[in-house]
Amino acid sequence: MARRWLLVSIMLLIFVLVASCGIPQEEYDAVVEERDAAQTQVESLQDDLSEAQSKTLSLESDVSSLQSEVSSLQSVVSSLRSQVSSLTSDLATAERTIAELKAAAVEGTTRPTPIAALSKDYSKYGFGFDYTKGFSVTESGLFDSEANDNSGVVQVGIQDNGVQMFQVGWFNMTQSMWKASGGLHEALEETFEGMMIEGVESIDRGDLVETTKAGHDMAYQDYTMTAEGFKFYGIVAVFHCDESQRCYQLITMNTTISAKEDVLEDFMNYLDSFVCH
Repeated sequence: MARRWLLVSIMLLIFVLVASCGIPQEEYDAVVEERDAAQTQVESLQDDLSEAQSKTLSLESDVSSLQSEVSSLQSVVSSLRSQVSSLTSDLATAERTIAELKAAAVEGTTRPTPIAALSKDYSKYGFGFDYTKGFSVTESGLFDSEANDNSGVVQVGIQDNGVQMFQVGWFNMTQSMWKASGGLHEALEETFEGMMIEGVESIDRGDLVETTKAGHDMAYQDYTMTAEGFKFYGIVAVFHCDESQRCYQLITMNTTISAKEDVLEDFMNYLDSFVCH
C-alpha cells in the first residue's frame, strides 16, 4: 500500500515537472494517463479496504452471537438437571407408603395394579393431555419461580398403595439451539444422569427407541430405578416441537406395575393423548 502511494506521489511530481519544462504533447499525455491509472488503482484499493473492514465487523458480530448461544445452551442443560431433580421429591413423598409395600411383599400379597383409564384432561401453557380421575395435579417453575408459557413442570399422580405419576417438563428452544445442544440423545443422557441422586442405588435402562410424535422425532427409554430397596418403573421420553419452538420431556414413574408391556402401555396412554400444539 505504501509503495503505491509513493508511486502516486512520483507521478504527480513528474506531472509538475513536465508542465514546467514544456515537454512534447505526446509525452505529457502519457504522463497524465499514468497518473490517472494510478489514481484509479488507489480508489480501488480504498474500496477493498472498506470492504475488509465491513467483513471484520460482521465476523465480530457473529462471534458475539455464538458466545450468547453457548451461554443459553449451558442454561438449558442446567434446567434439565433441575427438572429431573424434581422427580426425587416423589421418592420422599413415597416414604409414607414404604411400610405398606414392605408388609405386602412379606405376605406375598402384592398384585399388579391394572392400568387405570384416562378420564380427565389437562390443557394449559399451549399443550394438553389426559390423566386418570382422582390424580392430583401440581405445577412448578423451571426457569422461573412459577410455571408459565416459557417453561415449567406439571405433574399428575397418586400415592395409594404405591406411586403412579406422569410428568411433563417444557421450555422454549429454537430449532437451531436444539440441534446445537445435541438433540434427543443428549437430552436423554442428561435426564438419566440427573436421576442418579442420593438414595438412588441404581437405574437400569432398556433399549433406546426412536419414533415420532405428531411428526416430530422422539426418543425414549424404559428404566427400573432401585431406591431404598424398592423398584420404580417408568419411561423417559424427549422431543422437540418445531412448530411451537419448544422442548418437551415426558416421564412416567410407577411402583404398581413392573412388566415392560405394562410400563409401555401406561406411557402410551399418556403419549397418545398428549397434544403439543
